[in-house]
Amino acid sequence: MTTDDLPNEHLECMQWAISHGAEVRGVVPARFPGRGLGMVATRTIEEDETIITIPLSLMLTVDSIPSTFVKKFQPGTPAQAILAAYLTRGDRRSLKKWDPWRKVWPSRQAFEDSMPLLWPEFSQSNSGAGGIILPPSASGTLETAQANPLGEGDKEIYQNILSRQRMRLQRSWEDVVSVIPDMDWDSFSYNWCIVNTRSFYYVGPGKDDPEDWNDALGLVPFVDYFNHSDEWTCDVAFRRTDYTFKANRRIEKDEEVYISYGAHTNDFLLIEYGFFLDHNACDAVYLDDIIFQELSPADQAELKQRGYYGNYEITSTGPCPRVGAVACISYMDSEDWRNIMDRDSTEGVDPQKTAEIISGWINAYLKDCEASIESLERNIAAGQDECRNARVTVILNRWKQIKSLCQSALDVVDRDNTDAE
Repeated sequence: MTTDDLPNEHLECMQWAISHGAEVRGVVPARFPGRGLGMVATRTIEEDETIITIPLSLMLTVDSIPSTFVKKFQPGTPAQAILAAYLTRGDRRSLKKWDPWRKVWPSRQAFEDSMPLLWPEFSQSNSGAGGIILPPSASGTLETAQANPLGEGDKEIYQNILSRQRMRLQRSWEDVVSVIPDMDWDSFSYNWCIVNTRSFYYVGPGKDDPEDWNDALGLVPFVDYFNHSDEWTCDVAFRRTDYTFKANRRIEKDEEVYISYGAHTNDFLLIEYGFFLDHNACDAVYLDDIIFQELSPADQAELKQRGYYGNYEITSTGPCPRVGAVACISYMDSEDWRNIMDRDSTEGVDPQKTAEIISGWINAYLKDCEASIESLERNIAAGQDECRNARVTVILNRWKQIKSLCQSALDVVDRDNTDAE
């Protein structure tokens, strides 16, 4: 960690924020070799100490954009679209307020290097081509399974992540160009990514929480230096008039200070933010594509009726209860299965058979992991493009993480089965 070689504009950004009402105590931006920028403690910070407060007046939200600009758009236009459009084509005089902050934003090239959304291999016309095999939660399908379309089996945000993100960007673009036909795509998509990766939850005064979190976004200057960790050291609170950042434990001098972007899987972090963690307690993958192929139409209907269709999650600590329930439906009498769902009955449950079915599903996923890893390694060996090889390496490392997660989950299933015998 170092602040010595930090370009002046980063410290100028902090001073600008302070001059506009921000309160900053005991932290400063810093460069971390091999990882980029973050926030570091300049002294010992005590537990429950508030280290940063950002007033609402400093934030960039739909409410702080001139109403004449906002009113150009149809009701229902996503806040993310309006914010990106304003950053791209808003009045320079009104945008000037945030110039010291915008100077330290990442470049478009940084997004192109890190976010699959902007990789040419995953453009609308070339989705998944070029030998880069995204993990199934990100891409929406295993290579060896049929695609799981957006629908009843995919209600959560941790599957089909890239498809969902692309749909959000496309909708934003269509809403904006219907109002500003000569909008530049590169500039707009860059600012859309800025909003996507640097926003905090925001709901304006007197407004209800929206159903779609994309309509509850606000940009909060300076605090976007904070990096994410699943063991964060700083809690974040929005109080309608400001954002506060408070230490949740004692933080030592020169220690990096982290916040949480949410309890997200690594696939979600990769697609939405362009990075993933080496160790992530929230990481998970889903067996949906494998399990769906084995369900009869009657079983699918039963599971849908009970809200148990899809989102069959496994983590390094084993499968979620939904996986056990769907394993049982494949061999149990229908009435017995309904009893275990309705009355916590165990009649008809065969723990060994359940474990064998779940192990088979995880092994099928592992087989796909191994095939993807081999393909990506060949891709790197044959590659001549350094930039493309870097992208392939990122995805290869993610697949290796998933393989390790599956092996750990399989060990848990086998151990639990042994204990039950």
